[in-house]
Amino acid sequence: MSTTHEKRFSGVRFLVLMVLATSLVMFFVLNWPRLQGARWAARVSQCRNNLKQIALALQQYQERYGSLPPAWIADAAGTPMHSWRVLILPFLDTECRQVHAQYRFDEPWDGPSNSKLLAHTPEVFRCPASANDGHTNYVGVFGPRCAFRGAKPVSVQEITDGPETTMIVVEATDKRFHWTEPVDLDAAAHSNVDDPAGAHALHPLLHALFADGAVRGHWAASDWQAFSTIDGGERLSPP
Repeated sequence: MSTTHEKRFSGVRFLVLMVLATSLVMFFVLNWPRLQGARWAARVSQCRNNLKQIALALQQYQERYGSLPPAWIADAAGTPMHSWRVLILPFLDTECRQVHAQYRFDEPWDGPSNSKLLAHTPEVFRCPASANDGHTNYVGVFGPRCAFRGAKPVSVQEITDGPETTMIVVEATDKRFHWTEPVDLDAAAHSNVDDPAGAHALHPLLHALFADGAVRGHWAASDWQAFSTIDGGERLSPP
């Protein structure tokens, strides 16, 4: 009797477990798009927050030095040595300030000591959808008429097109940019934001940081060049 009872109990328990397992599978199958959507929404939100932190750091740099940081610091021969991303480290979080304390300005960005800092990108310089492999997803819009134009810094007062219509930092995901490397996105080389080798995001919405500190994600691809310059004279509405 006890053996028969145990067999019946085991059979019922097996059926219950099968029902529960099937229910769980069906739950994930039916809700997977929603779960994925929530995951992407969280990444997009964090990505926007990273750019907002960069905006605050750029603002604090401007308040202290009277200008935005230069795209890079060059040596006596004019060779780019240190990126603006390194220059704003003291205005970011504790981790970034600690990295800045270890950075050597007496050697290039890829010198023997600084190379050791390449292994891990500070969280603020990478999209959460990317791997932490030493590259950055946030690059300056670079060019002779851009906010980042080389070793010469630009003040907000020089942005005559209006800070609200001037892009200064955009997302890029093709892993060409080490986070300490003094190189950015050449605005003239990319005619619009649809170029995957230029400004490109790992999520559906491409973000750009504008000189007024706002992070925006909607604009016409044809306006790329107009938004990238500080003094083109274009009459544009904020995207």
